[in-house]
Amino acid sequence: MLPDRLSDDLEDGMDEQEYRHYYTIIRDDVYKARCSFYTYSEIHAFAGASPGNYEKINRGAPFWEIIQYGLQESFVVSLGRLFDRDDDSHSITKLLSATADNPHIFSKAALSRRKMPDGRMPDWLDAFMADPDVWEPKAGELDFLKGVFAQYIHKIELVCRIRNKVFAHRDIATHETRQRFDEFVGQAQLADIQSILDDAYDVLEQIDMLYRDGVKPNLGCYRDRRSEEMRSEARAVLTSLPQGGM
Repeated sequence: MLPDRLSDDLEDGMDEQEYRHYYTIIRDDVYKARCSFYTYSEIHAFAGASPGNYEKINRGAPFWEIIQYGLQESFVVSLGRLFDRDDDSHSITKLLSATADNPHIFSKAALSRRKMPDGRMPDWLDAFMADPDVWEPKAGELDFLKGVFAQYIHKIELVCRIRNKVFAHRDIATHETRQRFDEFVGQAQLADIQSILDDAYDVLEQIDMLYRDGVKPNLGCYRDRRSEEMRSEARAVLTSLPQGGM
């Protein structure tokens, strides 16, 4: 079962600076994992779209094999790190627990202070803070965040196994090889990995909006944000390849 508690040094009452530092670490890992995943997916989609595209990739097969393996390693290792169970490791589950257990970070008083970084109150601040859409969570109202990834527990455990058995270590007893990785991916399914990454991005965006502007979380609003941009960036490089590849 995935942990939903923080280690002792990240219990209730953590300060805002510590929380924001933790958030930034997790946000960066999610960004790296998503970029790697969508680039990996787009290369596969491009190669399978037409014989001409396949030929472009196939002419430089050794190069593209290295690229694909590097992208696989990047998103699998990043995912494994995001859901690491070690008490001393950062993880997204610990971040969500910290978010739920420290509603004072998202209070209107804290938000108001963040809107005055130089200590001076801008003319618009009173009206902004009086807006009924500026939400202040009470104790327990962010607890739902702890269950965001509950539906993916078994898939996450499988991804962590891939990370540990294939990329982090080479398991002699079970002969975990590249072929074994392909079997794992077949079980995990790329669609599941995409859903986990998109939900991770979405919940972090929701938390950031709450932190910056007091916007009440509405999970699902940002799942697709930037995914097409990432695909398009990869596609632009691929379509620019001359016939015959690299």
